[in-house]
Amino acid sequence: MIAPFCAGISWPGAVLAAGAPGWVVAAARRLWRPLRPLTHPLAAMAVFLLSADIWLIPDVHFAAMIDPFLYGVMNLSCLAGGVLFWMVVLDPRPQPPCRFSYLTRAGTGFFVMFPQIAIGAYIALTGRDLFSFYELCGRLFPTISSAHDQMLGGIIEWIPSGMMNVAALIITLNALRLAEMKLDATIEAPKGAKIYEAKWTGR
Repeated sequence: MIAPFCAGISWPGAVLAAGAPGWVVAAARRLWRPLRPLTHPLAAMAVFLLSADIWLIPDVHFAAMIDPFLYGVMNLSCLAGGVLFWMVVLDPRPQPPCRFSYLTRAGTGFFVMFPQIAIGAYIALTGRDLFSFYELCGRLFPTISSAHDQMLGGIIEWIPSGMMNVAALIITLNALRLAEMKLDATIEAPKGAKIYEAKWTGR
């Protein structure tokens, strides 16, 4: 999930379009058109959670771990869902041209954190061995116990993802601040006018 998050921060669309052949840009736009409904915040949240967390269901995860093709699908779906979600949340543009306000995007990135926390906390704190099949598949660190291994996996799902969502909230609010500053720079107050309003940025 770190790679899609970094891609969202970089907002590479304009740079990629400037460097790509014209036919690639045209094909990408045609392919993107039917996917546009998925850029609604609620749809993006659903795709993000489904593409990542469905693979944590023990039976589904076991099937992915023993099938190389399904394992590839698992990784690609996590990547695609993450790119879609973070491109929606971390869009630095004002509204318009962006379809949704900064506060909507900030809320989307923030509230998706709570299902992730719940799932990660359950995996980390449950007393059941949810992924016992790792005894067959092999563990990254075979010297640690299955309970310890599962606890570490749950914590990784729980804490770093929550930190990324909080970082996204800060980044989006900062984009709002910068947009307001840019807008203020274009406004000329009439002669003799006095402005007493203090915005949320403290200016």
